[in-house]
Amino acid sequence: MAFNPFSDTGSILGTLNADPNSGISQLANRLLNFLLFLVYPVAFAGLVYTAYLLITSAGNPDAWAKAKKNIAYMVIGIFIIVFASIFVSLFRRLFGT
Repeated sequence: MAFNPFSDTGSILGTLNADPNSGISQLANRLLNFLLFLVYPVAFAGLVYTAYLLITSAGNPDAWAKAKKNIAYMVIGIFIIVFASIFVSLFRRLFGT
């Protein structure tokens, strides 16, 4: 089944029920799914672009150092995104939201 950040309703917000347990939780889940849907491709594209800068630095030590630093930041950012997703998933399972 394909990932759909907009749920089945075609909207990020969808239909919020009057039930207090589902309204905010449903909104938060859809917002998180939408943000993750955007963040992963952007992070990967940034990593590819920074790798391109590293390859084309042509021996320039300043460009080489800057590209290496950017790659380190991108990898750290991707790890933060992955671990935040895991943390939120565990939180949802523990508290049943």
